[in-house]
Amino acid sequence: MKENLGKFLKNILPPASVERLKGVRDIAHLGRTVSDLQGKFLREQYPGLVACEDERTYLALNEYKAFSQYGEDGLLLYIFSQIGIANFSFVEIGIGTGRECNTAALSIYFGWHGLLIDGDADNVKLARAHYGACLGRETERVKVAPGFVTTENVNEIITQHGMAGEIDLLSIDIDGNDYWVWQAIEAVEPRTVVIEYNASFGPEKAITVPYDPAFNRHDK
Repeated sequence: MKENLGKFLKNILPPASVERLKGVRDIAHLGRTVSDLQGKFLREQYPGLVACEDERTYLALNEYKAFSQYGEDGLLLYIFSQIGIANFSFVEIGIGTGRECNTAALSIYFGWHGLLIDGDADNVKLARAHYGACLGRETERVKVAPGFVTTENVNEIITQHGMAGEIDLLSIDIDGNDYWVWQAIEAVEPRTVVIEYNASFGPEKAITVPYDPAFNRHDK
């Protein structure tokens, strides 16, 4: 298992973080910190650990919540185990205080870098303090930007904070204009996209709110 764990960490960590692993003892320590999360990933890396013929059931088995709202943390590691990782980068729009979002595990556990955006100034302040405490001297890896995102300003906000071109993950959760903002994004080219949707309409209906740059779900 130590050998498997070492391979897992080298697959998911950026090179700079791998260089900081000075031996089995360090790898084991980091492994214990993320034991549950890496276990979900290892199911795909080493198929003998899980056998399941139903793809949807197999996907569900990889759900795991560390910092995500539901099982997105585990599912994202599963997806990246299938498609690989280009540059360990992300943009997430709509993060609340940053404590519960889709990229937190990647940045805190695995050394990814990227941009977090939220339209609430108080949330931005809390998120900056949280990531400052979690990342310490590596706080610069995660930028937290204020901005009420619309189709008109989303590309400007992204590029202003240094993100452009191919990224590994784009996550959008803004409770309303998600679809329209996704369509408008040209500043980055995400390899993987996570977008919140309203499951109460079921999987067959394609229902989208009319675009309104000032949309507020509480008002509507």
